[in-house]
Amino acid sequence: MKYNMLIIRVITGVVGAILICIVLFFGGKLVFFVLLLVVAFMAIGEYLRIANLDLGRIVQVVGAFVVGMTVMGNLELVYLLYMLSIVYLWVTRLFQRLDYKEMLVDLSLETFGYSYLVLFLSSIGFLAASEYGILWVGYLLSSVWGSDAMAFLIGRFFGRRPLTAVSPSKTWEGCFGGIVAAVLVSVLFFKVFMGFLDINKYTVVMLGVCMAILGILGDLFESFIKRAFGTKDSGRILPGHGGILDRLDSLLFSAPVLFGFRIYVIGK
Repeated sequence: MKYNMLIIRVITGVVGAILICIVLFFGGKLVFFVLLLVVAFMAIGEYLRIANLDLGRIVQVVGAFVVGMTVMGNLELVYLLYMLSIVYLWVTRLFQRLDYKEMLVDLSLETFGYSYLVLFLSSIGFLAASEYGILWVGYLLSSVWGSDAMAFLIGRFFGRRPLTAVSPSKTWEGCFGGIVAAVLVSVLFFKVFMGFLDINKYTVVMLGVCMAILGILGDLFESFIKRAFGTKDSGRILPGHGGILDRLDSLLFSAPVLFGFRIYVIGK
């Protein structure tokens, strides 16, 4: 059973990687906008389901649209839509006849989940909107997901020491395997696809280490959320992986840092 699930996980990952590569290199900004919008919509919906909350379709659609619009690079519009959707979310609570303390708890969970996904996913869109953005997004996905895949394999076959109680299946052995994989992917990716950038090899290595560690922390944070709500997977849409949020988790902490590196180290 364990090996069957591993095969299913690998097949799903390979098919997904091929589709994403097609979108990145042949789809253009409009297609990536649609992809990011759909992914954000589904991720917000998964969070609401596991948290047993009901934001309403309007806020879910607006949140997805905000994330999608980042691909166009319009920061002002993205910020305005995000703030207006938060105001709408808060104001609607004023007209509900429920226990005020219970409403405030639900509102806090809604605002947290909405902001967690919308703001962090927006970094991917802004990264795509930057110069050579498709290459930067390609690097983000390959380094983080490559690290995640290696950490899973090493942890599954050689892992002995649990990393944290939040996610007992993750091990220190898997963690170090993931870091090594991210470094190798970083060196190879920058050499093959981004050799025109003036970045020394030590910076590339450290960036790979950062992507791996942030990916692991993002994964653990989503595990923390799921444990808080007593669920194992955010969904079942991806065989062997779980839900959309289960695939995005490792990107949510790494994407903003890579975007910051892209802007403040490499330059606009």
